[in-house]
Amino acid sequence: MTTEIAVLFCIAGGLASGLLAGLLGIGGGLVVMPLLYACLPALGIADAALPEVAVATALAVMLPTTLSATWAQHRRGAIDWPWAARMAPATLVGSAAGALLATQLQGKALSLLFIAYASWCGLRMLLPAARVAAPALPLPAGAALMPGAPLALLVGGLGASAGLGSALIVVPCLLRRGLQMKHAVANSTVLNLLVSARGLLSLSLPALLLSAQAGPTQWLLAAGIGVGAVLGAPCGVALSHRLPVAQLRCGFGLVTLSAGAGMLIHLSAV
Repeated sequence: MTTEIAVLFCIAGGLASGLLAGLLGIGGGLVVMPLLYACLPALGIADAALPEVAVATALAVMLPTTLSATWAQHRRGAIDWPWAARMAPATLVGSAAGALLATQLQGKALSLLFIAYASWCGLRMLLPAARVAAPALPLPAGAALMPGAPLALLVGGLGASAGLGSALIVVPCLLRRGLQMKHAVANSTVLNLLVSARGLLSLSLPALLLSAQAGPTQWLLAAGIGVGAVLGAPCGVALSHRLPVAQLRCGFGLVTLSAGAGMLIHLSAV
């Protein structure tokens, strides 16, 4: 595989990643990580450096992806910024602590916990939703307590590790509070932006700088994914505001179940 072909694949993958980020509020790792694992070895990245470089590159492209999606949601007035400000400290601290906790726990136990939660969440999304009066923005004050610090730990420890970002936790919680699906997705996108910024500062840049043996290849791939994702995210946001709620719930459920199935396949192959 030549560098040019790899970059074209990454642009296409970035479009898909941005589309999902805007449509469902999920992180781009679900698409980006398999893409990088396929492209980086073909371009000479050593197996020993592959996990570090792939994770760092994925985190580097999450920031422009979530920034593009957040801006598109903001232009549609779908984000409750006071609520996001109340959630920001717990999200930043919780995601950092959750990511650290995930490295300390046994990988198999953490994977099984994620598979169980993703299966439960995905199946609930596929079931017909109960009719609940959806409040308009701003979000009710009690919603800030729902996905607080304890669940923010799961955002970092489970959601981020599977490429779903905060959406795996926040979207179901806000739906239970009666929020419309499109607004739940929009406000999850804001928290994804915070998580990706923290990840970039804490892991991605040091990892890429220390991985000098990888050369400039990962930056070319990151640029390709980033360009595609920035273009795809506004399209996903537009779709999220046009599609019926039932289709959005079905899409979220299928993506969540796919993440759980992927984790199960990976676990069985270890």
